[in-house]
Amino acid sequence: MHRRCYQEMRRQVRTCGNCRRVIEDDQTEIVLETDEELEDDDDIDPFVLPSGANGLARFRRELTRYCDQDRPRRCHREGSYMWDELPYGIDHDIWQRYYDMLENFVTLFTNETMHVHGCVRLPVEPTREIRNVLYRLFIFNTPYSAFNLIRILRFRLFFRRVEGLSNIVIQHLCVLPFPGGPSLYNEDGLWN
Repeated sequence: MHRRCYQEMRRQVRTCGNCRRVIEDDQTEIVLETDEELEDDDDIDPFVLPSGANGLARFRRELTRYCDQDRPRRCHREGSYMWDELPYGIDHDIWQRYYDMLENFVTLFTNETMHVHGCVRLPVEPTREIRNVLYRLFIFNTPYSAFNLIRILRFRLFFRRVEGLSNIVIQHLCVLPFPGGPSLYNEDGLWN
């Protein structure tokens, strides 16, 4: 018997690694599978992710679909879902800028809390209901798959009524991984 056969027998492997012959032994056998005994999965490449497995790629596809559907122009206009609650237009370009910032954020700060900062000028008094409509518009314009890439979405928007406005103006919009200070509206709970 080869020396290797003896070593393999002591490790309780059925074949000799040197001569590949089966080792006969009366002891209780422990059979270890080798690569030869496993099913061949030649068509599966371990370095290629299955479709939909990459969250960032899924997010980018959804964001592209939002732009292809012209979602920014359709999200808040006369006849839309929240128009009755807030019957004032919003510049459509703000949503495209938000998409760009959102994509940068999820690429750089995956699994972080996302804080949306900005100043919102309104033609009406910024009541809690009015603020909630704006928060819902941001959520509506955030692809669902983004919520798998961020920890939570928080708002740090400063609302201000300005006389003589006919539309809503969102200024200084930015998306950051930190709050930048305490909330101005303590009654908002998780919305702030």
